[in-house]
Amino acid sequence: MITIDKKLKSLLNESGITQKEAAREMGIGVTTLQGILSGKHTKRMSLRVALAFAELFEMDIYDLIEGTEYEVENWGY
Repeated sequence: MITIDKKLKSLLNESGITQKEAAREMGIGVTTLQGILSGKHTKRMSLRVALAFAELFEMDIYDLIEGTEYEVENWGY
């Protein structure tokens, strides 16, 4: 199982979008984004932020969280 922070970090790197651009598009602060990508804030990541990540990466929310601890802890799968 991959951690959600590692999956998000990988997707962000692949996209070529900077952290500053991503935070602005998602409507969150850069420090919040950095906290999520470092694993410090993933347990408190809201559904709104998870949906913003899915929109940023143009993917379904389930595809975004599938196989991560976020899926198990927050969706009960």
